[in-house]
Amino acid sequence: TEPGRYVLMEDIIFNPNPGSQTRNNANDDMTGWRPQEDQQDEYPGAGDYKDPYFMGFWAAVTIETSDVILDLNDHQIAMDEIFYHQQRWFTIISLT
Repeated sequence: TEPGRYVLMEDIIFNPNPGSQTRNNANDDMTGWRPQEDQQDEYPGAGDYKDPYFMGFWAAVTIETSDVILDLNDHQIAMDEIFYHQQRWFTIISLT
C-alpha cells in the first residue's frame, strides 16, 4: 500500500498455499489454495464468509494505492496450472 515503482526481478508462477496435488484428491482439499485463518490480517475474509478473500485468492497482485508503477522488466506473472483448475475466476493484476 505504498506508492512507488516496483520492478519484477524474475518470472512468477502463482500457486498460493497449495493443497493436495494428488490427481483424485485435489478437489476434496477445502483449505488448499485459500488464505488460511492465521492470514486474516493480510487477507481479509480468510476463514470467513465475507470480505475480499473469503472465496480464495482472486489476484496475483493487487495494487491498492495511487502512484504505483509495476515494471514487469521483461518477466511474466502466471497462474500455476494446478491453481488454475482450483480457482477459475482470477486476474493477474488488480487495480483496486
